[in-house]
Amino acid sequence: MNEYTAEQGLDILEYMGLPISEQERVSFLGSWPLVYRRKGDPVASAREIYSNLHLTHGDGNGGAIDLAKSRAEEFDRKLKESGLDAMLRGA
Repeated sequence: MNEYTAEQGLDILEYMGLPISEQERVSFLGSWPLVYRRKGDPVASAREIYSNLHLTHGDGNGGAIDLAKSRAEEFDRKLKESGLDAMLRGA
């Protein structure tokens, strides 16, 4: 099994054109080891972390859960459009 780094996880988001703030980037890097160890899949790990970042860094308006769902849907859509999942699974 290939071992993917947090930076490579961020590369997944960048490749798919998903926006991430500097504060979220720092959190992503910190969350990666635990989530990746648990999931063992770079795409699933990036999806979970990206989707949930707003729960930590939201604006406090109570919409964080809805935004997390929206981000998960956006991730899935961009993943399908990019074909990245198929490329990584074929590697």
